[in-house]
Amino acid sequence: MECSCIMVDCYGSPELYSKKMKTARKCHRCNECYRTILPKERYEYFAGKWDGVFETYKTCPTCLDIRNAFFCEGWNFGEVMEDFKEHVADMGGDISEDCIVELSPPARDKVCGLIEQYWY
Repeated sequence: MECSCIMVDCYGSPELYSKKMKTARKCHRCNECYRTILPKERYEYFAGKWDGVFETYKTCPTCLDIRNAFFCEGWNFGEVMEDFKEHVADMGGDISEDCIVELSPPARDKVCGLIEQYWY
């Protein structure tokens, strides 16, 4: 079984944006899993302007890894983990090992945990 690309209806591209990896100097909250990003931890910082509204998003390395592995055609900030959970349900909990093996250990643990939650 090959990796499947999660397809979502995207809200649209930002008019302008800046994306960079940062090292936290203080605690932040991941916009995907709501986990605390601790000081000295790397995270993705994304700032953009959609329909005249400026917004920022912070993504922890685990969610970033899952997003990069499973969301090939785009995603909506703040919805990646919910869309992934829906994907697990749609697939009946049958996610290809080929997809999982490429993830970092923390992302692999998170994905396997979500699959196990579905099975229960």
